[in-house]
Amino acid sequence: ANPEERMNSFLEAHISVGNMQEELRDPQNHFFLLMVDKSWAGYAKIREARVPDCVVDKNALEIERFYIHQDFHAKGLGSTLMAHCIDWSIKKVIQLYG
Repeated sequence: ANPEERMNSFLEAHISVGNMQEELRDPQNHFFLLMVDKSWAGYAKIREARVPDCVVDKNALEIERFYIHQDFHAKGLGSTLMAHCIDWSIKKVIQLYG
């Protein structure tokens, strides 16, 4: 839904190979990949700590990225991935804080 120029600018600034390698090494980042028949359909990134200033609870988890490839829109996959993120987050909070 984003104009191509805007998306390319964002990708160059934030989703470079170097940035992704750094994010993958950070133990406070958690990535969930969605595949359909051996094709990448989407992914989500949940981040611990470093929550935005507007969030009162500084122990909160944040779904920082959430993407479903356009070839897989309107198939219910976004709901499936979001449910997984929520379930994982609940388990993580229980693990951390009882």
